[in-house]
Amino acid sequence: MMDVMPVHCIVEALGKKYICYTRRDRDEQRFLFLVSDGIDVWRIELTEDDLERHRDSVQCPNVDSLMQQIREAFVSCLLVVDRQADRLSLSVGDWPIQFDLFEVASSVRKTELQHIVFRLADLSTKLETKLQVATSKIEELLQKQMVCNLLDGLPYCTHFHTRLLACGAK
Repeated sequence: MMDVMPVHCIVEALGKKYICYTRRDRDEQRFLFLVSDGIDVWRIELTEDDLERHRDSVQCPNVDSLMQQIREAFVSCLLVVDRQADRLSLSVGDWPIQFDLFEVASSVRKTELQHIVFRLADLSTKLETKLQVATSKIEELLQKQMVCNLLDGLPYCTHFHTRLLACGAK
């Protein structure tokens, strides 16, 4: 089974918000779909054989292709959540593939909620760091552009070398 990065998506259904997310189990043998309303958690664990059956149903060439399309559906939020009496139904993608998720026990629920909270907090921290780096780079480029614009107003021959250095030329 291909290495699939965990993904998540917020879906609204019947006036409620749900976070739908994926992950691998601890031993990396099963692929998990999870949905939570912040209080309860529903999940399904899929083996390679389960994924192979779903691949057949939507006529994907292989499981890796199916997993890539599932990932794209999550990234694009092409998900539909429908709450049934004893389960939650998750439809994924344009096909759609239907999965029946069942509510987990309270001990598992606590662990799953803890898992997604820390995953999202970690993601938020990484995004903030990337944003700071990008903002600094943009400010540096804008500063360099302002210097170049100022030097453009000066006689070209007099400040040719200074302009080349300030504007990044070598």
